[in-house]
Amino acid sequence: MKKTLLLASAACLLSLNAQAAECMDPRPYVGLDYSYVDAGMKKINGTKWFESKFNTGSANVGLNLNRYFGVEAFYQLSQNKTKRVGESKGKMKFDAYGLDLMGYMPVYEKLDLVGTLGLAEYKFKGNRMHPAGQDKYKKDGIGIRMGGGLQYNFTDHIALRALARYNWVDVSKVNHIAEFSAGLRYTF
Repeated sequence: MKKTLLLASAACLLSLNAQAAECMDPRPYVGLDYSYVDAGMKKINGTKWFESKFNTGSANVGLNLNRYFGVEAFYQLSQNKTKRVGESKGKMKFDAYGLDLMGYMPVYEKLDLVGTLGLAEYKFKGNRMHPAGQDKYKKDGIGIRMGGGLQYNFTDHIALRALARYNWVDVSKVNHIAEFSAGLRYTF
């Protein structure tokens, strides 16, 4: 009886060790995304001087800690947008970098629901050229990012991800940032 209990205990410990190894299988990845961003710029002196819709690109580096959880660092850069108001012209661009916590929930064979929560530093730069001269705009602040979407895993190494995010930002003259992105990931 004692031998049976000893063998059963050893088998349980070995299976737990195998399950723990499966749960803690960190895998690094890299990715590129295109995003459409609405920055919700506020009016200045009753006029909306700056364009609030941007096309952006971002590079990502991440680590899937297991099948359900990961972390991802990113750098995002927008195009320089110009808006004309009468004889004046306003130019604006932004860049951001930060860290997101990623949650994955398998819903079908190769399809995952993805949830994100993170922090980012946003830096907006612009200027307004008008007949009386030029005004510069340079603001930065922290944003809390939250979003969700889908990821389709073509293989163990290549995935396509689409996300929608909402960002609460601490930047004057910016209400919020709504972002819709799509991109590829390569997992090593």
